[in-house]
Amino acid sequence: MLDDEYEDDLYKKSILIFGIYGLVSLLTNAKIAQEPIKFFFSLFELLIGILVSILIGMAISFLLYKLGKWIGGKATSTEILAVVSYSYIPVIIVLAVVNLLKQTGVFTVTINTANVRNTILLLSCLLSLKILVMGMIKFNRYSFVKGLINASPIIVFFIGILWFYSHYLF
Repeated sequence: MLDDEYEDDLYKKSILIFGIYGLVSLLTNAKIAQEPIKFFFSLFELLIGILVSILIGMAISFLLYKLGKWIGGKATSTEILAVVSYSYIPVIIVLAVVNLLKQTGVFTVTINTANVRNTILLLSCLLSLKILVMGMIKFNRYSFVKGLINASPIIVFFIGILWFYSHYLF
């Protein structure tokens, strides 16, 4: 799968996945204006959001690459970039489905509570973390504990978001 692809292809696909994540996450919460000038600014905001998503994904990948090298990992920076980007896929799918259901009106009729949406998103984030840790283990060729250590910045960030969400939004 990822082992068989050339590094240039992995790099391009990873950037594309980060961009798709930015697009889907912004479209989930966006209200596109109908007037031409407002539409232009909405489109500009969307493009800037996609660029920021790509830059954040690359920064996360670089951080995990450097941490992996520090603890003796064997992966290249492109392999780590690919692992991080492919770990976004469950969240992208969930956000796209939520957006689609919200746009068609099905979501408000059948699943109206924010708790159900947040639970589905939480499960997709946990699956993303699993993909990230397993990818770190595979490409860096080290143990489960080192895989957890390598993914620890993302895990700590995720726990911090959950803590913030549970304490300040409920």
